[in-house]
Amino acid sequence: MLIYLLKSGACLAIFMAFYTILLEKENMHVFKRYYLLGALIIAFAIPMITFTQYIEVPASPMVNETFKPVGFYTESLSQVEETNYLPIILWSIYALGILVFGSKFLMNLVQIVFKIKRNPKQKSKHVIHVLLSDLVTPHTFFKYIFLNKQKFEKHEIPKEVFWHEEAHANQNHSLDVLFIELLQVIFWFNPLIYFTTYAIKMNHEFLADQAVLNKGISLPTYQHILLAFSSNASESPLANAINYSSTRRATSVIKKRFTVMKTHTTKQKIWLRSLVLLPLLALTLYGFSEKKEVNKFSTTQHLSSDTIQDILIYIDENNVMTLNGNHVEFEELETEIIKFNTHLTKEQKQNFVWTSIQYESDVNLKIIESIQPILFKSGTSGIGTSNVNTLKKSGLPIKTYKNKYAGKTIAEANIIYEDETIDLSPPKLTNSNSTWQVGFEVSEVAFAETDAVQIVVTPQMIKEYNSIAKNINSKPLENRVVKLKDFNRLSEIYGYMSEAQKQVSEPFPSLPNYGTVASSQQKATPEEVAEYNKLAKYYNNQSGDSYVLKLKDMKRVVEIYKKMDESQKVNAEPLPNFPPPPPPTIKGEADLNKNILPPPPPLTPNATSEQKKAYKKAMEDYQSYSYTHKNKSGEKVAIKVVGDNDALTPPPPPPPIPTLDHIENMKKKGALFFFNDKEISAEEAMIYVNKNKEYAICTTEIDTQKPTVTITTDPKNPKNSKQSKELVMVNGMQPVNDVLTMSRTELINAKLSINGGEIVSFKLKIPGKPTQSIKGNIIDAETKSMIKNAYDKDAIQLFMIKNSDNIEHSPIMVYIKDTKTDLNQSNNYRQYLLERDKTFKLLKNPAEYPGSFLEMSDGEQKIFQEQYMKMIRTYSKLTELEKNSAPKMLPPAPDPKSYILKNGKIVKKKQ
Repeated sequence: MLIYLLKSGACLAIFMAFYTILLEKENMHVFKRYYLLGALIIAFAIPMITFTQYIEVPASPMVNETFKPVGFYTESLSQVEETNYLPIILWSIYALGILVFGSKFLMNLVQIVFKIKRNPKQKSKHVIHVLLSDLVTPHTFFKYIFLNKQKFEKHEIPKEVFWHEEAHANQNHSLDVLFIELLQVIFWFNPLIYFTTYAIKMNHEFLADQAVLNKGISLPTYQHILLAFSSNASESPLANAINYSSTRRATSVIKKRFTVMKTHTTKQKIWLRSLVLLPLLALTLYGFSEKKEVNKFSTTQHLSSDTIQDILIYIDENNVMTLNGNHVEFEELETEIIKFNTHLTKEQKQNFVWTSIQYESDVNLKIIESIQPILFKSGTSGIGTSNVNTLKKSGLPIKTYKNKYAGKTIAEANIIYEDETIDLSPPKLTNSNSTWQVGFEVSEVAFAETDAVQIVVTPQMIKEYNSIAKNINSKPLENRVVKLKDFNRLSEIYGYMSEAQKQVSEPFPSLPNYGTVASSQQKATPEEVAEYNKLAKYYNNQSGDSYVLKLKDMKRVVEIYKKMDESQKVNAEPLPNFPPPPPPTIKGEADLNKNILPPPPPLTPNATSEQKKAYKKAMEDYQSYSYTHKNKSGEKVAIKVVGDNDALTPPPPPPPIPTLDHIENMKKKGALFFFNDKEISAEEAMIYVNKNKEYAICTTEIDTQKPTVTITTDPKNPKNSKQSKELVMVNGMQPVNDVLTMSRTELINAKLSINGGEIVSFKLKIPGKPTQSIKGNIIDAETKSMIKNAYDKDAIQLFMIKNSDNIEHSPIMVYIKDTKTDLNQSNNYRQYLLERDKTFKLLKNPAEYPGSFLEMSDGEQKIFQEQYMKMIRTYSKLTELEKNSAPKMLPPAPDPKSYILKNGKIVKKKQ
């Protein structure tokens, strides 16, 4: 904005200097009128003009030929961001100026309108005389000429004055005045605006003077009349007066008007000054317009048809797109991309071809979202995006890089691919005393979603996966370098595997992470080994032509087996050779016989033991299914799978928790506390419980919403002695189990109502935001703004809903659905948000992380690290565009073997 103001001010100064020196005193007033108006418009327009220059930038080969995950650094110390108050102060001053000058402009306009309406008027041809009782100098506003009533009736106003004012009306000088006065309101701080206003109004007087003299009036007579009307009588700033500026530099102004009246400008002078304008206009246009360099990248277009070509898509700020340097429309993009690398298979494209999307503005992000599915469909999986203007501002070179396979034949690319490796080992810190911690961002594990039929993982694929995973897991973590093709194949198979297949397969190799926490439990306990032996023996003894398998048992056997060390495995029962999951059903085959009957009816509360056994057997039959499987000998074996059925017998209720312990637990969960309808802190809740011998406490927990703990001294009703069972409706919809789902727009415009009554107040709570107290039954402006910025799928609570009789109604939980952002999110993006949320919930105090991590027990640290790795894996599957918009991950936790928490600071242990 500052650059624009300086440029426009400089342009206007140049134009006004030219006017003052070469045009003002010349008798070419019509030309000068349009010059002044044009100078204003051009001066403000030139800085907004942009000239685009296309520069061809050659593609540079990538220097680093080794694939390595990209490292990022996060400072562990909290940073205090200082607020810059200067822009706030300057904008406040500007707004105040707008208010003052705008008010003055409107007041002047209103005064003129009142004068017209409240005073007598006489129409004369195409103008209207407004007769005022005040002593005023004749002046004009559009077709209205304001005159002193007494002088008008006594015919004391010369006809030359009428002609002068009629010239103002006929030539519409008031339009020029309104235009310049409005600019004066907007640019009140620019002194050149006032100078231009003076020049425009002065030129109006030159034009009116010329119109009078053209009627044959002698020059001395007219000059005498001008002197007679050079008084201090008032006129509106929005009007044209015959004595303009008589109150300011009166002598010099009248003298200037007399001088200009005597001046005669030849046509030769007019043409000469007009020609001088052309270089002046060119100079300002070149010097003060914007210049933009657009990089037109030369790509691999000259490569032969049997070589691999990278793809470069460039999008300018107007969404004009080029593909490898050639203009292309969005509708033609898919067709044109398919023309590249036609000699490659889809798998080869995924391994060898890299696509770069470079754009100029954030307005391009929407079209980039539409481009990415086209690229995935064409078989391209490696996609990078970058904002060229951001790189330019950062001083970084604008280049497009082709990967190591570009320009190579398929045979040459395969040789490179065979030897390419990926380093999965943790990073090495060069400075152990640094306050920076290092983490990793693995971006090559994402799986492209295509329109292909769901791939079924065969036993051969699982065998291949286990072989690669076992080989990688056997390598030391600190030096885990593997072939890229193996890692890609491993990731591909793992992405297609079902959860059951993952449970019985080799674990996926751990990705790089700083400070992996070692488990305090290095092997299975004797109790767990005994449990494993019992289950494993049972399944190993099953033989013949049938096999009955409980999923719960299978999961438990695999879980314990993974905990056992080598010595325990040697002395334990061998791991049962569980049969693979059933193959996908094929039309015409009946090997998989799933029960399609409805589930058995639930038990009655007073059911007998025989009825419970029968119900359990019925549920097992309902949840089971069978299929046939060929064993190693080629014989068909009947497999019966019994599903998990832990809910058949409800567990006994847990023992009651002491109230103070319960409040402490709810505090850790971030619960909201209320005492007799008043919101309080957890510490205040403990004080009230200790002081009151008789009280009632009610805790409400709904999904991921913060719990609500209500304490009341009325034991009859833990929420309120005056509580209605009448359901509150939101936008005419009744909640189901006190829960509603609606769009963000519906919630913003929500209206609470109830049959036979009126809602007069309620409170609204958004996770992470302060509680809003709302009067009436609709949401106020401040709360609407908070809802607009709430996260998708947030659970928003409406509570303490009271009607006109001061009766409180049940709280309502509202979930936001189908927002624009949520609909545009991919499955990977939503999974990342879920895993990130789970990671945060494991921290007792996220604000004090990573220090709070070191305060955890060994078991808690292990659980946190496992969840942290899940978050990293889901983050690695995001596209670059999704990573830019996604909330950032936590930095990796410090290694508890090397670091401790001392006085609230993380320090390195002394060796």
